[in-house]
Amino acid sequence: MKVLYPFFCFFIFLVGGCGLISCQQTEGKTETSIIQTPTPKQENQKKITPKSPNYDSLFRSLPDSAFVELIKWDSDFILDIRYATTNNFTETVLYPCGRAFLRKRAARDLLKAHQEFKKMGYRLKLFDCYRPHSVQFVMWETTPNKNYVGNPHKGSMHNRGCAVDVTLVDRNGQELDMGTTYDFFGKAAHTFNQNLPAEVIRNRKVLRSVLGKYGFGTIKTEWWHLSYRRKIYPVVNIPIPCKPKTIHF
Repeated sequence: MKVLYPFFCFFIFLVGGCGLISCQQTEGKTETSIIQTPTPKQENQKKITPKSPNYDSLFRSLPDSAFVELIKWDSDFILDIRYATTNNFTETVLYPCGRAFLRKRAARDLLKAHQEFKKMGYRLKLFDCYRPHSVQFVMWETTPNKNYVGNPHKGSMHNRGCAVDVTLVDRNGQELDMGTTYDFFGKAAHTFNQNLPAEVIRNRKVLRSVLGKYGFGTIKTEWWHLSYRRKIYPVVNIPIPCKPKTIHF
């Protein structure tokens, strides 16, 4: 399996104990370093929420290319990161741990959308967000079908930190009926399939209409996948970090 490693500068902000990680190319090789920077918890010694007085200023202080860990900025997200388990279409563990990151702008708009969902009595469950480019090659080898797996030679929106795989849950934590399970590859999962119960059609419409207001667009074949359209970032191959100070490239 050939893995492509792009050489350019990037920044990733891991909230809650890690800091700012930078990468630069020096004489043909990539060097990494960890630069400690204040986190929201260090700033106010309290749990960060969208209602925190310095929430917006802290977020604006991040580099535009930063990766934001969503749960650190809104603890009401529900994480079910399937590729950190065997409960996915490859039936293998692809991530070392279940964490969810997006690029700064995509994260900010998803956080706004989540606030609207919560006013409606729903919360977002996250199945996948940023995905390392190398993982895309593994998926493609398993299922080389562009209808359901992005071609790694082009790069997926997940590899850019600009896509989410999500569903909605109600006040009791129960998933809304979307007609199929996550990662179901078939016509029943097609976003605009009308040959489904009225409740399923309604639930899918709620999911995509609210996220659509904040810049997330659907794809034809997967109701759960939405890509951020307002800003496109480069493909990167940053491994999912599990421990703040043991990140390997």
